[in-house]
Amino acid sequence: MKRSEAFVFRNIYDKHVLMPVLKNDLSDMPIVLNEVAAAIWCRVEECSNKEMLIEEICNLYNLKKESPEKEAIESFVKRLIDFKLIME
Repeated sequence: MKRSEAFVFRNIYDKHVLMPVLKNDLSDMPIVLNEVAAAIWCRVEECSNKEMLIEEICNLYNLKKESPEKEAIESFVKRLIDFKLIME
């Protein structure tokens, strides 16, 4: 998987932030991520597909296979793909 080159990840005053580096259709404003979203962003390029990414995040947070938290992670990863912030 690959992250969009339109954003760079930064920690600013203990906040996880995606900073736009290129003029793009998504946003020219910084995007603040929570801890889980930041963990997803940081692990994207270590995973070959979205299923592997979701599994790695679930393992990181000790989530059960059929939990609402896993469903939220799946939904968030799908949104990242839909918005072209990450690509498979």
